[in-house]
Amino acid sequence: AEFKNDAVYITTLQKEFDIIVNLGSHPCIVSAVDSGMSDGECYLAMEYIHGERLDHRIMRVGRIPEKEVITNALRLLAAETHVYNQGYLFRDLKPENIIITQSGARLFDYGITKEVAEALEDPGDIIRGSPLYMPPERLTGEGERVSSEIYSLGMVLFHCLAGHPY
Repeated sequence: AEFKNDAVYITTLQKEFDIIVNLGSHPCIVSAVDSGMSDGECYLAMEYIHGERLDHRIMRVGRIPEKEVITNALRLLAAETHVYNQGYLFRDLKPENIIITQSGARLFDYGITKEVAEALEDPGDIIRGSPLYMPPERLTGEGERVSSEIYSLGMVLFHCLAGHPY
């Protein structure tokens, strides 16, 4: 409720919806269903996905079997490729933003996704993302590229295989 009248928050949520619409449909990403205002509150409704977040799965089972990690890595690469081909970098690859379904991994949460050209710019004073999976260039201000996404994927895969992030 603290954000319900925050213009920046509302604009950010609308931008996230616009990005999801621009991404279109893909079997390895979660799509949006609707966004808008209802009773004075802004909302973003996502497709319902039956599955388990990857971070919860790691906490429950510990190390993820290699074959499952490889299968999910291929799906995440397909998702990242799709996002890139639509002109964006996802920028927030972490176990909390991956849901494991019967078909395998799917990405969700496009809150810090940026257009490729925008991601190349210095992020300024505010650095958003999860430190354990964040590419070093986000901290140095060098700008992010597709290689930044590969770095984050590597960190996620390590977490899956080791059962811990470091």
